[in-house]
Amino acid sequence: HAARLSSALATSRDRTCASDVLPSFRFRARSIVATHARVLGPPHHFRVLPPCVFTMVKAEKRKAPEPGTDIPYGNGTIMKVKVSNFMCHKNLEVDLGPRINFIVGENGSGKSAVLTALSVCLGMKKAAKERSDKGMKGFIREGSTQAKVEVSIRNSGQDALEPETYGNVITVERVINSTGAAPFKVRNQWGKDMGSSRDALTRITDHFNIDVDNPIVVMSQDSSRQFLHSGKDSDKYKFFVKATLLEDIQHKIAYIKDLVKQMDAQIAEQEELVPQIEADVKKLTDELESFSAIEDLKAKMQEYRRRLAWGEVYHSELMLQQTTEEGDRYRNEVRPMLDASVGAQAETMGNCQAEVDDANAKITEFNNSIKDLADETTATHDKYTYLLRNQRTKETNLVVHQNDVTEKNQPTGDSGGADRHRADDSGAAIASRGGFVRQGNRRGDRKARRAETAQGRAGRRRR
Repeated sequence: HAARLSSALATSRDRTCASDVLPSFRFRARSIVATHARVLGPPHHFRVLPPCVFTMVKAEKRKAPEPGTDIPYGNGTIMKVKVSNFMCHKNLEVDLGPRINFIVGENGSGKSAVLTALSVCLGMKKAAKERSDKGMKGFIREGSTQAKVEVSIRNSGQDALEPETYGNVITVERVINSTGAAPFKVRNQWGKDMGSSRDALTRITDHFNIDVDNPIVVMSQDSSRQFLHSGKDSDKYKFFVKATLLEDIQHKIAYIKDLVKQMDAQIAEQEELVPQIEADVKKLTDELESFSAIEDLKAKMQEYRRRLAWGEVYHSELMLQQTTEEGDRYRNEVRPMLDASVGAQAETMGNCQAEVDDANAKITEFNNSIKDLADETTATHDKYTYLLRNQRTKETNLVVHQNDVTEKNQPTGDSGGADRHRADDSGAAIASRGGFVRQGNRRGDRKARRAETAQGRAGRRRR
């Protein structure tokens, strides 16, 4: 079945040689696993062809290369698989050859773990369900907290994927954590991170036609056991449909039909909106015409603005010419008259200045005389104050002396009342004299203030 299926697939892909499409078929029986780097392409590389008859032709045997012959790797081939704490392997690195590779070992030695690591790292979706009940974290080696898988893919030749970006080798890394998370990481030849999403990985696998979910490409133990032990034609047909991706195509056709139905409904809905849209288009057309008229008006406005600007320039030139003419007339006619008037005014100002100087001299003389009078007034006031004080003192001494004389000459009896009366009369006389003295002082102060005021006025007139 595998040989017939590979021949049919090679013919359906319309290639010149079956070895270009399927250079080798992965065969696995019991403890022997045959792997190869070249794989089949995605479903969009298949074409539906009319029924045809296959003729079995015995191919010529190819001779094995001599030992030590350097065989180049094909583009998209798996160069290396490296695992760490994955299933039963603690640290394992497997370098694959350019053609068919056999991994041989006893049962339980970890042969299938290498194929599983390759499938898991390249994004197989059902690998966790087939090999472990715990999901992705079931691949972690017992006693470890995480597992790591790396796969190196050759990227060279004419159909290389962006060789200036990725280089000759693309490395896909997947780390499985104890929580079950298993993010991807894609690195180029120089170790630079080129992406960490499934989309980045899918872009690489689609470019190299790597489909790890296809049982023809990667046949796990469960798939091979089911294929070999099942004798039902329906199971074999299901396997054929799954291997040729017809099942996916059927699902995609059904999905496309649903999309077509949705599009038809949207088209019918949009057709109902066509009259409204046409009315809107007509309205917008009218608005466009209005806008076009507005644009024409704007252009005319710009033209008028330019004309207005030049009109202002013309007006400014006329004003400049008039101003120039007036300036010439001023220089020729008015300027001489102004010069004569300025000369007369200067002469008049000289005469006035002489008069002002005479007046200032008189004011200065008057101010000096006022100052002298003020000094004399001050001296007279001081002398007057001194004399009043002496007079008051002498009058007081006189009253005291008269009282002493009266007391000595007065006989005993009612002399006390008469003495008191005389004393009161003497005090009243002294008080009246003191009032006169104060009144005189006030009059002197007023005269001094009048003299200072007159002196200030004279100074202001002089200034």
